[in-house]
Amino acid sequence: MDRATGNVRASPATLSRQRLGALQETLATLNAFKMELSKSQADLVPLKAPVFGIGALIADVGTTRDLLAKTVGEIEASGDVTLASRVDALTKSKREVEDRLARIFDNFNALDGLRKDIGGIFSTIRSSLNRIG
Repeated sequence: MDRATGNVRASPATLSRQRLGALQETLATLNAFKMELSKSQADLVPLKAPVFGIGALIADVGTTRDLLAKTVGEIEASGDVTLASRVDALTKSKREVEDRLARIFDNFNALDGLRKDIGGIFSTIRSSLNRIG
């Protein structure tokens, strides 16, 4: 016991045991950490594999991207004509066809009107002939 404070002092043996216990806990923690790191490193091995790893996958995706870009480029440009200009030409052609169809329907309606007028004239002639004869 400490005479000045009245507290019980731990013996040197007790202090040594406490320090030893703390060191053993630290060792156990470090061993667990080492095992986790080893497991993480083992988990990384397949990711570094030359055939199925991340690098190989990135190369494969890059090749697919290049092929896709080439295919899109081929679709967009056929010879000297771009996709945009072909779409514009088709849009213009569609408008022209729609205009021509509209004129055909207008002509058809005009012919239908003429047919009705001629039908009316024939009806008038027929009724006149029926009254005469």
